Amino acid sequence: LAKIEKDIQSSEKLHQSEFCVVIESSLDIFSVFKGISSRERAIDLFSEYRIWDTELNSGILLYILLADRSFEIIADRGISKLAKGNKFKEISLEIEEKFKNQEFEKGVLLGINLLTTLLVKYYPIKKRSKKNEISNKPILI
Repeated sequence: LAKIEKDIQSSEKLHQSEFCVVIESSLDIFSVFKGISSRERAIDLFSEYRIWDTELNSGILLYILLADRSFEIIADRGISKLAKGNKFKEISLEIEEKFKNQEFEKGVLLGINLLTTLLVKYYPIKKRSKKNEISNKPILI
């Protein structure tokens, strides 16, 4: 968790976007019975933690659902408009490869690194003092 937080902090010095990593052990029984997918849960958390509410509409959520060994990348509308095509899918495939090999920490850190490269391209730092709008500390549920 400390490595994830440190990598997010380092990443956010290079661009104007905001990262949030949420790690959830499992869905509650009601969500399971309702058939809530990991993507739907990630979208709910994107809203709940107000990741959509960044100044430049450039928030990114990396959601990991441990029980399903799945993850989702949810990007705010600002970054989604700029990063067209399969950019997020390509990043997801690289993370997925690490997860398949039981390298979860490496997968998350690789995801942060790859997303950072994308964010530096579309949201480079323009002013010296960027406000940290979302905590860099991973959220555990």
